[in-house]
Amino acid sequence: MSAILRIHRGPASPERSIVIGEKHVGHLTEPITDVEVEPGRHVVRVKMGIYTSEAITITPRDGDIIEVQVEENPNAEAPILQGEFLRITALHPAPVRPA
Repeated sequence: MSAILRIHRGPASPERSIVIGEKHVGHLTEPITDVEVEPGRHVVRVKMGIYTSEAITITPRDGDIIEVQVEENPNAEAPILQGEFLRITALHPAPVRPA
């Protein structure tokens, strides 16, 4: 079995890549994109060219749906230099688990 990472694109370009670990797994072509992930710890970010978002770490279990939102990063001090003008945040404090 696996889990679902549900990404709400927010202000991010549809051309941004979804990166889990070091692996490109798709693009944010839709307002909401579902990505199947294996259970366990994963580092997730979105990327376009040399620019990458701040990362989020997720640890899904079988059957989990983890919803995250890509949003502007108010903590970015020099976003053009850092590239972290976007961040990914959890929409729920815990994964949504089937009943």
